[in-house]
Amino acid sequence: AVQAFNRAGDSDWSRRSAAITPDTAPGAPSSVSVSDPQNNALVVSWGAIANQGSKLTKIYITYGGSVAEALPGQSSKRITGLDNNQVYTFTVSARNAFAMGPGVSQKGQSSGRPLGLDVATPSPQDLVGATTQADITWSLGSANGPTPVSYDVVRSDGKRVCSNATTRSCTDDSVTFDGTSYTYAVTATNATGGSAHAASDSSPAWRATGTPDGWGSWTAAATGTDGQAQVSYTVPASRGSSSTVAVMNGSSVLRTIGAQTGGVHTATVTGLSDGSSTSLRMRVCNEADRCSYSGAIGVTTFGGLSRPAVSASASGSSVHASATGNGNGAPATLTLYIDGVSVGSDTGTGGLSVSGNRTVGYNHATAVRAELVTGSTNPSRGDGGTATTTATTGSPPLSVGVTQGSDRITTSSCESGCNYVLVTLNGFSGSTHCSIRTDYGGDHEFSAYNASGSGTFNTGAYFGYWGNQVWAVCDGVSSSRVTWVR
Repeated sequence: AVQAFNRAGDSDWSRRSAAITPDTAPGAPSSVSVSDPQNNALVVSWGAIANQGSKLTKIYITYGGSVAEALPGQSSKRITGLDNNQVYTFTVSARNAFAMGPGVSQKGQSSGRPLGLDVATPSPQDLVGATTQADITWSLGSANGPTPVSYDVVRSDGKRVCSNATTRSCTDDSVTFDGTSYTYAVTATNATGGSAHAASDSSPAWRATGTPDGWGSWTAAATGTDGQAQVSYTVPASRGSSSTVAVMNGSSVLRTIGAQTGGVHTATVTGLSDGSSTSLRMRVCNEADRCSYSGAIGVTTFGGLSRPAVSASASGSSVHASATGNGNGAPATLTLYIDGVSVGSDTGTGGLSVSGNRTVGYNHATAVRAELVTGSTNPSRGDGGTATTTATTGSPPLSVGVTQGSDRITTSSCESGCNYVLVTLNGFSGSTHCSIRTDYGGDHEFSAYNASGSGTFNTGAYFGYWGNQVWAVCDGVSSSRVTWVR
C-alpha cells in the first residue's frame, strides 16, 4: 500500500498492489574445462552456476559463431561438428527468467588421427664402405588435431630409430651393407596423444646394398695350354647379399663366376691369342648391379710345340734344305742341319722358317735335320722334337778337256818338235772312245784313244802345227778347241 503526506498531514493508505517476487540474473559458472577431444568432437564441462534469481532456463555454450544448449541440470555437453585443425574458445553462460548471466571461457580443440602420412623410400648417405647412414623422410597432410605432431620410427627388424621426433626426417645411423631388405614404419601422433590420435605408414622396401670393396692383389698366368690363362684372386666384400665375379678383357666378359665370396679362388679363361699380351681385369658386382673393378694384368698365353717340318732337294753337287716350325706363343729356336752342320736358325714366338745350302759333292746321300727347341717358359714345356729327311746328289756332268803337253818330242814326222795331246775326262766311267781331231787341213780325226773312267790321260797323239787347233770328242762329248803354241 502507498501513503502520501504533506504539511497538511498524511493521506489514507492506498489499496495493496498485486504480489511480486524479486529477481536477478544468474552468476557465471565457477569453472569451464574442455576434455575428451575426439574426431570432430569434445566435451565442455562447467562448474556450479550461482543463481539467486529465478530458476535457470538454459545453459548456452558459444564457440566459433555457433551456439549449443544444455539443460539447467547438466554440467557438461559433447560438442560435435568441429574442425580438428581449429582452436575454439568455448564460453559457457546461463539464463533465467530475468536475464543471461556472465560467461566463462576456455579454449579447446577436437582431435582425430593425423592425415596424409606418406613415407618416402629410405636414402643412404653413402654407398661405399661396410655401413651407411640411411635418411628416412616423410610428409604429412594435416595434424588433424593440436600440434606439435611427434613421430616415432621403427625399422622392420624391430630397431627403434627415432622417438618423439618433431621434424619430418630421421636418420638410421648404422645400417650394415649386407643386402637385407628393410622397411621403416613411421607413427605420427598429434599433441592429443594416444593411439586414437596416431597414424602410421611404412616406407617402400629398401635393400641395404652398397658398393663392393676394392680389389686387392691378384695374379694371372699362362697355363701352357693353347689360349688358356689362370687367374687367382680373393673376392672383395660385395656389400650386398650376393656377388658375381667376372674375368674381363677390356670391356668384354671372358668368364662369369657366380656366388663367390671371400677366400682364395682360381679360374681359367680360354680363347686368348697365343703370343699376344692380353690385358685381364677382375670385376665383382652385387645384386644392385654395383661393381668394383681391379687393375689390369697382362698375360701372354702359349701352347706346346709341334714337330717341325723339313724338306730338301739336290742340285748338282749341292743340297738345298728348308724347315718351318712355330713357337706357339713363347720363344723357341728352329735350327737346320745339313750333314750335321748348322746352316741357319730362327728364334721367335710365332712362325719360324730356316733355309740353307751346302755343297756336298756328287753321288752323295745327304742327311738333313730340323730341331725345334723351346726357350724358358713358366710353366715349362717340352721341345718340339726333330724332323729328318735325305737328299742325294747325282752324278757329275760329263766333260772333256784337252791340254797341250809340256814335253816336246821329235820324230821323223815331227822334225821341228811336237807336243802330246792330253785329254781330261770328268763324269765318265768304263771304257770311253776319244777321237782326237784338228783343223789343220780341214776338220778331221788324226788320232784315237780309249780311256778308262775319268781322269787325265796322255792319248799318245802328238801335234806340232803351231797356230792350229786340237780338240777331242769322247763318246759324243766334245772338248773346247785348243790352239797349239810353240
